[in-house]
Amino acid sequence: MLTQKSYNLFKDYYAVTPCTFSVLHNGVNSNQFFIKYKLPIQSKEKLIFTWCSQDRPKKGLDFILKVWKILIKKHTNIELQIIGTNRKIDVLKTKVIGRIPNKELPKYLQNSDFYLFPTLCHEGFGLSLVEALKCGCYCIASNYGGVSEVLQDGKYGKLINNPNFIDEWVIEIDKSIEEYKSNNYQNPYIESYPKRLYDLEDWSTNMNTLINKAKLIL
Repeated sequence: MLTQKSYNLFKDYYAVTPCTFSVLHNGVNSNQFFIKYKLPIQSKEKLIFTWCSQDRPKKGLDFILKVWKILIKKHTNIELQIIGTNRKIDVLKTKVIGRIPNKELPKYLQNSDFYLFPTLCHEGFGLSLVEALKCGCYCIASNYGGVSEVLQDGKYGKLINNPNFIDEWVIEIDKSIEEYKSNNYQNPYIESYPKRLYDLEDWSTNMNTLINKAKLIL
């Protein structure tokens, strides 16, 4: 299974589970998605936020745009770049990048300050959130489904416990901006990242280990 949470839900739902389980988190290519370290600075002309997903209601784009309309009244130096849709969005301080090949995504994430993951559904292990995390973005995400495991219950980023509440997103993003600025415009969570965070090669090795163990049992 992708997360410990999904296993817990499974065993709580079924009265009998006469089988073995393993939890293996997804991994992504660390040669493609990695932190591009930046020197600390005293100020920044513009803070870049990114949203990236398929443009479906459950992925929260329209929801986060409602949040954004409130934020831009308080913050003059922010921009939201939107990746994954080509539709026209008539909201100030937004930039629609469109649908792009995955190989082009790292350069946008590496140049972003924040990554917004306002999912409104039970996610498995949110790969786009993993990619943003590995690129060093300050991640702010819905505490929904397996998302908390990606961010290690808040160790690697900020979780929104009531993701359907617009005011909670506004308050937490305000706090995150101030925290980011006070840390010389650096992501304060990066120091806690393990060296091989959600690495695809490690995933492959662990998957082969699980397969070999299963063969021995059979």
